[in-house]
Amino acid sequence: MGTFAACDKPNNTNDQEMMGGPDGLPAVQIEATVMPPNNLAFQINIPAGHHAYLNSGKENNFIPISFDWQALITKGILDAAPKSIQSPAGDLDTENQVHVLRGSVSYLFHSSANDKLKGESIAIESQLCNDQSGVCYRPAKQNITIE
Repeated sequence: MGTFAACDKPNNTNDQEMMGGPDGLPAVQIEATVMPPNNLAFQINIPAGHHAYLNSGKENNFIPISFDWQALITKGILDAAPKSIQSPAGDLDTENQVHVLRGSVSYLFHSSANDKLKGESIAIESQLCNDQSGVCYRPAKQNITIE
């Protein structure tokens, strides 16, 4: 099935109007922007009819949106991962005990290396799930250029 987990088969989804990923499946749209003097903002847009995860849930079986700072640390641009100063609250899915994200959400990090970050890229991992069918797509990692 390629982009679906072995047990996840699409069954009557409305994904055709929400394609955006390289394989024709829905994808989050992400913008990363340096916010002077010392902040880095991420705007994440989740396609309508879908959700992503804020955390891994009570049983640690969900894949949340995550930021991989390691390449920027290895290059010497950052000394350590920036401190998160704002993240979305999400909505609690009481059945699965996990916070989900829908629509447009923002993350804000404190970074004293803003002058070096413009033009660099960061890997961001996410997993989308269809609200109607319950199908979750394979996690996707996107390299986002910081503006």
